[in-house]
Amino acid sequence: MNSIFDKNDFLKILQRVETIQRDSIRQWGTMNVAQMMAHVTSGIEMALGKITIQDRSNFITRWIIKPIALSSIPIKRNIKSSQPNVEISLETFDSEKMRLLNVLQEMKARGSIGKWYPHPAFGSLTGEEWGRLIFKHLDHHFRQFSN
Repeated sequence: MNSIFDKNDFLKILQRVETIQRDSIRQWGTMNVAQMMAHVTSGIEMALGKITIQDRSNFITRWIIKPIALSSIPIKRNIKSSQPNVEISLETFDSEKMRLLNVLQEMKARGSIGKWYPHPAFGSLTGEEWGRLIFKHLDHHFRQFSN
């Protein structure tokens, strides 16, 4: 399965980030492209421990949904985000894109054996699990914007 910690997968993700533009058109959902960049960045910041979100995990999310989330099954379109949809204008696109590139580099530098923080719905995740989940989340949103 793909992972941010795989060298080739990481390079592919960086290339995909670079191809997303301010005028990229979403295929589904309600976020604009700058909101999407902020959304995926906050997921990585959560893994790195830069932001904390209240633990909402329970038996179902940890033992039933988590294995599905970590599988190769793609994320379905139009699933509601657990994070609030913050109003972000397209004018912030360049800075959001740079934030994403920076946290991706930080995640890669920390490596899969680094210190990782719990997911609010899935609880404790290993670095490898975070690597797979972040890749899958990025892939989902990049496909949302035809990338």
